[in-house]
Amino acid sequence: MSLLWFSLVSKATKAANSPTESAEYELTVLDCSGENSKSPICIEREESLLQLRILNELKNELLSFNIQEWSQQKFQSILDLEEEGGDLFQKEFFGKSGKIYAEASMASKQLIEEAKRTLEDLIRNGYEKLKNNLWKEAEESFRKAIVIEPSNNKALTGLSRALALEEVLELLKEIKLLIKANFLDEANSILDKTTNLDKENPELLITRIEIDGLVRNRDLKNFIRKGYESLERKDFIQASASFNQALRLDEVSIEALSGLTAVKEGKKRKKIKEEQAHADNLFELEDFQNSAVHFRNILELEKNIGFAVVGLEKVN
Repeated sequence: MSLLWFSLVSKATKAANSPTESAEYELTVLDCSGENSKSPICIEREESLLQLRILNELKNELLSFNIQEWSQQKFQSILDLEEEGGDLFQKEFFGKSGKIYAEASMASKQLIEEAKRTLEDLIRNGYEKLKNNLWKEAEESFRKAIVIEPSNNKALTGLSRALALEEVLELLKEIKLLIKANFLDEANSILDKTTNLDKENPELLITRIEIDGLVRNRDLKNFIRKGYESLERKDFIQASASFNQALRLDEVSIEALSGLTAVKEGKKRKKIKEEQAHADNLFELEDFQNSAVHFRNILELEKNIGFAVVGLEKVN
């Protein structure tokens, strides 16, 4: 080890009228100011303090992983190294203390990496267990992960899903029975409740798609049926509304498009009959000019319709 660069002041005084000699020695503290900062021992001291700062930062990171709860023995070994380095520092063996601090820092880095790997493995295992509907095993993995990092969102979400999974699976059975019995609205209602328990469950997402498709097909058929029923009653307004609702569910529905075509044709036929009645009535009243107007209206709705062509010839 290099020589200690201390400012050692030695004063010797001799009493003038005393036969004995006395010596007084004064030892000052290490001075690393100014030019002294470049001395070997001051450099070693500064390097040791730097290693201590690095170690403290790593210790704080370890504490954020709740290290005392899952790896107390390894953490204690790091604390022991820190204490050893501190003792050496107090004895002014700065070079040796710096090496001990560096050793503790290396052990801390390794333990941090171990914490991260363990956390990732536990979370991954938890989600694998969820996929296989093993809620107890999933819960165990997520709880271990939360011990390492209590605020980890993936672990907290996974634990919430694991705790709800047993109830979710029971409700899912009920939903499937209702679908089979074609009680789609009831199934949808229970599915909404179940989804609130676990918004990420893939089986629930698939079931949602299935129910939505079945409800859509059911409603599509109902709208088309109501449309043709209204068409038979010559309720063209209601028929048109029903067919348009069907097209909102399936914009290329042949039945709905054909229904709207039939509505258009029905309206035209109704209008032609109304115009014909007006034209014939006015013809009988010998109001040939206005009768001609209605015959022309009929021909605008449908060209070359026989009775309108004949009627128009008569009034002219």
